[in-house]
Amino acid sequence: MATKIVAYRADNNLSQTQFGRMLGMTQPAIARLEGGEDTPTLKTLARISSATGMEFHVAIGPSGIGLAAA
Repeated sequence: MATKIVAYRADNNLSQTQFGRMLGMTQPAIARLEGGEDTPTLKTLARISSATGMEFHVAIGPSGIGLAAA
């Protein structure tokens, strides 16, 4: 997911600060998402999807939670 966010920002010539403003998030929060430091909440995924049109697929199973960006 982090690589999809970075690619979206690059494709749209957005800084982390600009992207954060689109999402109502801070630049450090965007940096943590892109660095894989934070697992995004469903609310955050919905916010990103709404602002960018990206789709996310969440799988919950015995081995934990999996997340993929489509």
